Amino acid sequence: MSVSASKDSFGARGELSVGDASYEIFRLSAVEGSRDLPYSLKVLLENVLRTEDGSNTTEDHVRAIAAWDPEAEPDTAATDLEALVGAIREASAALRIPEQHSPWLPTLPERLTLAELPAAPPAAGGLPPVPYALSDLPAQQAQRAQCLDLTTLGHQYVIGSARSGRTQTLRTMAGALAARLSTADVHLYGLDCGSGGLLALTALPHCGAVVQRTQTDRVARLLGRLVEELVARQEMLSANGFASITEQRQAVGAEERLPHVVLLLDRWEGFVAARSELDGGRLLTAMMTLLNEGASAGVHCIVSGDRSLSAYRMASLTEDKLVLRMADRADYFAVGLSLRGLPETIGDGRGFQPDGAVETQVAVLDGPITGQGQAAALAAIGAQAAARDAGLPRSRRPFRIDV
Repeated sequence: MSVSASKDSFGARGELSVGDASYEIFRLSAVEGSRDLPYSLKVLLENVLRTEDGSNTTEDHVRAIAAWDPEAEPDTAATDLEALVGAIREASAALRIPEQHSPWLPTLPERLTLAELPAAPPAAGGLPPVPYALSDLPAQQAQRAQCLDLTTLGHQYVIGSARSGRTQTLRTMAGALAARLSTADVHLYGLDCGSGGLLALTALPHCGAVVQRTQTDRVARLLGRLVEELVARQEMLSANGFASITEQRQAVGAEERLPHVVLLLDRWEGFVAARSELDGGRLLTAMMTLLNEGASAGVHCIVSGDRSLSAYRMASLTEDKLVLRMADRADYFAVGLSLRGLPETIGDGRGFQPDGAVETQVAVLDGPITGQGQAAALAAIGAQAAARDAGLPRSRRPFRIDV
């Protein structure tokens, strides 16, 4: 048995014999207070006893470990750095030196309203972009409004798990469009495959109908009418030599401009589960027709759903995606996001755009963040828009799908 170099100030050294072999041990019972230590500190104490040399490891170190008190207040004595910072602050205040500009912008707020969003960039032509969220661009040292620009928009996906803010995002987008744009320029329709969160859109004069997934006949009539509208537009644009609705709206007078049609579909997975096989898949075929052909004719689909929207067949139909909180972090890979840099906790309405992982906070409408509160906010927007657009003839308003 080799003997350690420990000074053994506490007389803790002993010997353990096992068969023909013997081992040097250090009994913790020789140190007063060691019995009540947690296991991790007992291991540390044994190591300190074994390596006590009087200089690097001393008797005081042993006693300090044995005297550990779990209820003791932590040492809050100021460090030299804290003292230096305090002195600089006091001197700056005395000399009236203003606080230096931070090189970093503040983090995105967890909650903001449409009214708090910065102004949208000026429109290059056509309808003005409509802000609905705030995006953080740290490389540019800027935070800018994220907008719906119907002049350039194809379709938009809002991807996330349940209770991540998907329905609220659609409500915010609809409210923002109605508040900023005339009923003559944008017509809204809702296909609610969730729990009725889009029903409040009917308070907007822009809204022709909100249909729930259980209303099979109305779902069929709505999608059928939208496909008919799409075909009629394609024929009219082709006959007049227009490549898109943008060209048509720029070339004709205000009275002849085609309105943009926006279909907001909440919970894609619910639509597919309930309607994909109905009538030989006719409803799903109609929806895919709108997604494949609608954008150039001014028929836009804003669709919320889970990771199924990232499947190849769907993902290839638009590049505009906003990814909210996902149920499984592995799901972020499916939508083109890397886990690197993503926060562990993601709040409601906080999303990321796969092209560059731009972090975005979706605004809410004024009022409480509840179903009733947001419905009241939509009703207020609807009342203001109705007064603004009171003079519009029926021919320029959205077609209706009545019950």
